[in-house]
Amino acid sequence: MKNIVQKVLILGASEQIARHVIDQLIDYELTARNERFKGTVVSRKSVAALIADMIDKPEKYIGENIGVNQRGTDGDKPYFM
Repeated sequence: MKNIVQKVLILGASEQIARHVIDQLIDYELTARNERFKGTVVSRKSVAALIADMIDKPEKYIGENIGVNQRGTDGDKPYFM
């Protein structure tokens, strides 16, 4: 995640624009109940895509306890802190 922010900043964009670019990404992974939670951030579009998938295939997540995060954002705290 930090790499994406850095690349956008190198292109001359402000940090606010870099965050906006990241928030537009649909890129997520799920963790199951007994797995260690991985990432520190997730975009609203990714959450919306997951919810749309749940609506399309309600049987897929019945009884599941899942976490959602953006791939590659493992760490102690979000990139913006």
